[in-house]
Amino acid sequence: MDTLLAIALVVGTLFILFALGMPIFAALMGGSLLLMFFLWGPDSLYVSYSSVMNILSARTFISCPLYILMALMLEASGLGNMVFDVVFTWFGKIKGSLALGGIVANTIIGAMTGITSTGTVIMAVIAYPKMVERNYSRALSLGVITAGGCLGMLIPPSVFCIVVGGFFGASIGALFIGMLVPGLITSASFLIYIFIRSYLQPDFAPASTEPSPPWGEKFRSLFKLLPPMLIIVIILGSIYSGAATPTEAGGVGAFAVMVYCAATRKLTWKVLKSASIETLKFNGMLLWMIAGGFAFSSLIVSLGIADALKEIIFDLNLTGTQVTIIAMLVALVMGMFVDATPIIMILYPVIYPLMTTLNIDPVYFGVLLGFSLTIGLISPPFGYQLFTGKAVLPSDVTMGQLYRSVIPWCLILVGVLILMLCCPAVVTWLPSMMN
Repeated sequence: MDTLLAIALVVGTLFILFALGMPIFAALMGGSLLLMFFLWGPDSLYVSYSSVMNILSARTFISCPLYILMALMLEASGLGNMVFDVVFTWFGKIKGSLALGGIVANTIIGAMTGITSTGTVIMAVIAYPKMVERNYSRALSLGVITAGGCLGMLIPPSVFCIVVGGFFGASIGALFIGMLVPGLITSASFLIYIFIRSYLQPDFAPASTEPSPPWGEKFRSLFKLLPPMLIIVIILGSIYSGAATPTEAGGVGAFAVMVYCAATRKLTWKVLKSASIETLKFNGMLLWMIAGGFAFSSLIVSLGIADALKEIIFDLNLTGTQVTIIAMLVALVMGMFVDATPIIMILYPVIYPLMTTLNIDPVYFGVLLGFSLTIGLISPPFGYQLFTGKAVLPSDVTMGQLYRSVIPWCLILVGVLILMLCCPAVVTWLPSMMN
């Protein structure tokens, strides 16, 4: 089949299914199976079934429900509230202290959970009302909630890394470590932006008028950070030292959070049941997306679209760096309209064959992809994180306000992405130390 005709057929089918209101995973899977059936007959469905089952049976994805359960148990444990209170105790008299505290808390929460929604929900409930009460800029307050929550995708351990590692053949442990330095640079950049903006514009984030706590109280508050720090050390330390695989570390982390909940008498049957059910829902949704995406990948390969695009790239004499930049731009634009997981599935059949041919480091590529998709997550018009924020923030917050609030944060993320493209060692140095 002609390549242009094949692309038109695939794009047209997906467009019709999306227009009918089908979920993304259903459109990808249903459209792929439908085209396979009509083009090659019923036998082609067995090939697709075999491919999908092979990927879903991969040991890589066993860790997903463990990290999801850990994130949900952390949300119920109250550790997020505790982290924010400790940070605010130290930053209280500094201009922009609540916003600074929100970013630091989101960084720590991200290092414990690995998903974006946990930090967003916790900060929307705790930090946002306090920032409104202190007459903080609405744009700053909303940016801390939406953009700050995205640190959960950039600070290891990240569920995103597990999905990328499962598809692009990268070590999940190396992806975790590769995300660490760029993630911390992003967090530090957010803090610097808040600090400078607060001092240049006094009304942007007024300082607290309450008396600063005594130093003894400040130092005593640090003991409250021991449980979250211990959880982070257990997860990342065990992976970095080689004592545990990412899957094992996820299990140990989830168990550690449950122990903390039990010690603080928050491990009730109701909490455990709710967290388990939500884990099943979240993991089920993730696996359906992976299945739909892999069915779509099988269709792209079978139609020869992947090989045709590969030949075009070779004819243009594009380097691995140029291909990486193009892939990042595509992921960024797609991220404005689609959630991160389906984008990985759509890019996989085209990019993966090129990675081995052009010697593109899968860890480096995976980290860059994470940042590109994060920018898309908070970019209008349909950034997924913007709608998550709208769902948990007060009803008087409009989508227009959310759109305007994320502009400086998107620019900061673009700056970090450019830094990684210009200086790959920012990503690759720490993983290289693991070898």
